[in-house]
Amino acid sequence: MKATPVVLGLLAAVTAVPAWWVGPQRAPGPGDLTGQMLNRSGKEVSAEQIAELRVVTWDDGAGAAKVFEVKMAGGTWTIPSHFDYPADGGSRVGKTSGGVRNVVRGRLATNDANRHEEFGVIDPLTDDATKKGRGKRVVLKDATGGVLVDLIVGSRASEGEGQFFVRDVNDNAVYVAKLDADISTRFTDWIETDLLKVKAEDVRQLVISDYSVNEQQGSVDERTVTVLKRKDGSSDWESPGLAADKKVGKETVDKIMTQATGLKLAGVRQFNLNWLGKTGFFPVPNAALIARPNALVVKLGNKDYALFGNEGRMDVTTKDGLRYSLVFGEISLEDEDKPSTEADKAKKLAKDVKDGGGHPRYMSVYVAYDPTLDEDAIKEAEAKAKKDAEAKPEDKKPADDKPAAVKTPHGKARAEKAQARFGRFFYVISDESFKALRPTADKLFEAKPAEPKPAEGAAKPPADGAGLPAPAPGVPAALAAPLPAAEAKPAEPAPAPAPVK
Repeated sequence: MKATPVVLGLLAAVTAVPAWWVGPQRAPGPGDLTGQMLNRSGKEVSAEQIAELRVVTWDDGAGAAKVFEVKMAGGTWTIPSHFDYPADGGSRVGKTSGGVRNVVRGRLATNDANRHEEFGVIDPLTDDATKKGRGKRVVLKDATGGVLVDLIVGSRASEGEGQFFVRDVNDNAVYVAKLDADISTRFTDWIETDLLKVKAEDVRQLVISDYSVNEQQGSVDERTVTVLKRKDGSSDWESPGLAADKKVGKETVDKIMTQATGLKLAGVRQFNLNWLGKTGFFPVPNAALIARPNALVVKLGNKDYALFGNEGRMDVTTKDGLRYSLVFGEISLEDEDKPSTEADKAKKLAKDVKDGGGHPRYMSVYVAYDPTLDEDAIKEAEAKAKKDAEAKPEDKKPADDKPAAVKTPHGKARAEKAQARFGRFFYVISDESFKALRPTADKLFEAKPAEPKPAEGAAKPPADGAGLPAPAPGVPAALAAPLPAAEAKPAEPAPAPAPVK
């Protein structure tokens, strides 16, 4: 174990979630409106009209309402309650809004407000704590903030599949209507499940840095750095310097790849420099650590820092030279599914740890471009070198005193774009994902199966060199012999990620 002294700091930040309120609206007229649309205009609402969507459900366990909202901003659906995190491209929005925006009223069940509990259409936002039978409330707004739909979906009706009791929030009348809406307030149901957007067949290198930050002693306890490589998407994984009787554990690496190429989030938190220590990320202004070949260097202000996570790091490098560094921080006490007090969270965490259960953890992502691992760039450079070598003297242009224009590699631009996206958030991942992405060294390798012994009487293998085909005429024997395996050259240090803003 090697301890590297660092300076640690623990800071805090306060974030706020904006309120979302629907004011009083004009109630539909009295009487039986069977056959009419259950929206404010009574006319068909198009998908293009929807600019905001709000879903409210009731959590019996927590004794509180759960509110979830998405909003169209700059042509993109975002989640205001989660720091404007991108929604899933609108597919969940389309499914939810499409299922409720043009609901046709069926049979009138009641006009009596006293029967709302019976049909499960009590407003989940009601202040009356004694009320039971709370439904799911869905609100659709247009770009001006005008309410298009504000209905409560209650219990299933006996009319058939997809039939529910529904009512406008400002109307006592309860109708039976057919709905095809997927109404959810779970954050994970509204976002893309593939965080990195990396294809498994494009991954060429994995580096697992197993260390932990000792906050009490102010040091980094380093254990191992394991490098796994493969030539292409169908080749077996190899590890430089691995003992002859060992091989890379396929099951463990398969779990890493499954998580890396389809990472599901448990939540997000807005990135804040003042919150680095609290979430378990420590920037260290140590020149020796910054100069290491495998250092994760970030710029804070105008200064370089080597960044360490409380529980290590894993790098995923693709064939285009993009290196995604996943840095693992502290345990997260947040719970996306159930609102609770800080005391409740502390009790839950203590119980999870005692029971050996998992708990979510903070993770941050940094992206850099390494041209030495960009397969397309390497091929282009080799082709250019070959062309230059084969060019005739008369075809070569005279040297120009002007310096050659330097082109920005395409991969660098992609890395900067990706870093701008990842640099906005701290991510929260499940304990299962954390353990799969950061396996211990003993699980990364396994013993090779023993080679079968030759049967008695079987011919012995020829001595070194014996039995090899004779070299072709005129070819020296030394050149005809098998060449030794080429020694892999160490990768050049990757450039620092784009500045974290």
